[in-house]
Amino acid sequence: MQRAALTAALAIALGLSAACPPGPGATPTCAYYCATVTANCTGGAAQYDNEAACLAACNANNLAWPVGTIADTVGNTLGCRQYHAGAAANDDHCLHAGPTGGGVCGAYCDTYCDAATANCTAGNALYTDRNACLAACSVMPNDGVVNAGDGDTVQCRLFHVGAAKADPGTHCPHAGQSGANVCGGWCDVYCSVMAAHCPDTFADVETCTTACGVFPASGAINAASGDTVQCRIYHAGAAAQDAHCDHASVESTADTCQ
Repeated sequence: MQRAALTAALAIALGLSAACPPGPGATPTCAYYCATVTANCTGGAAQYDNEAACLAACNANNLAWPVGTIADTVGNTLGCRQYHAGAAANDDHCLHAGPTGGGVCGAYCDTYCDAATANCTAGNALYTDRNACLAACSVMPNDGVVNAGDGDTVQCRLFHVGAAKADPGTHCPHAGQSGANVCGGWCDVYCSVMAAHCPDTFADVETCTTACGVFPASGAINAASGDTVQCRIYHAGAAAQDAHCDHASVESTADTCQ
């Protein structure tokens, strides 16, 4: 009894639930996950402001994580996050345990597209299907800050696609490929992809942005033809210093983006 009391006291002092770790076959829970991730990931490694914020995010499940199992070590599930929260000690496991999955408990695009499919539907739908979403996401910069509300990054779009669960009319446009001038705009997207894949096409970002300003923005996402910025983004994303860079340029070619 004395040992049990000491164990409970230590757990409380560490900010952990006094409950024992889940046994084999147990279902992952927000309560255990949040107690663990906030105890083991602190300071610069913290994934949430506090345990209450984690519980609110987890219970709302705005990013549409499947529950999974406590044996999950990879995949976009709560179980995977719970596993890495338990293994964490202010290290890389913390990012894996966080809302985005850190490329282990779901890659950014897995997490983004799961949430986009769940939260932005019918008239608010962003993509025709999951593959179209993954293709669009693949060229989004991923160097943003988690939970950032603006900027041309996948992190910004993740923030808004999560918020779209409660308010799809406002947040789905911000979460889309264009960013709706919150998570960037069409020319931000185009110029960031051109800089990454076709760096010799424009002298600098300003030149690219000026050139992009005259492209119609009326195309479909992932369109491979048509005189639009969407067509040029598609070809820029497919480029690796090959013919796609010509297709993505201002002049493009008659059979692609002209």
